Amino acid sequence: MEEQVARMRRVWAGENVVEGALRCVEPAPIQEGGPELLAGAIMPKAIARAARWADGITDFSFGPSLEEIQGKMDTARAAWKEAGRDAPPRFVASFWYALGDGARAQLDEYLERYLNFMGPELSKALVPTVTTKSAARLKELAVALEGMGVDELILAPTSSDPDEVDRVADILG
Repeated sequence: MEEQVARMRRVWAGENVVEGALRCVEPAPIQEGGPELLAGAIMPKAIARAARWADGITDFSFGPSLEEIQGKMDTARAAWKEAGRDAPPRFVASFWYALGDGARAQLDEYLERYLNFMGPELSKALVPTVTTKSAARLKELAVALEGMGVDELILAPTSSDPDEVDRVADILG
């Protein structure tokens, strides 16, 4: 992957990477140097590898747990520094949530189905660890993550209701 990323960065820089080609790959990227690359890395070794080529990491926390997220942010910052990177990593956090009456039941039903690929025993054990089931908790977490320095928050709804977007917008402003 590191070799492929290095090659793509050369392409995005306008280098001709194909021997005998008459011109560079087109069109040129909108962003100078190409798009931002984020690694889905949650374990320390994966974060350390990502520090060699990624612009940042995306994390997913079941609870979510602020302590867990802070730990991954600290790990990423240290890995970027150890890799000799001047700029700190971009950090994107994500978690599941449900809103309104029946939020716990909604979380349970959705996650038992979604996580079933892990097997019914493990999925049933993991489902209760997801705890964001109110507007107040969602707001509290968003504010806390912003204060911790999370660059972006991706919310994973457990509802297919398109009005969920408006509900979240009302909560987060």
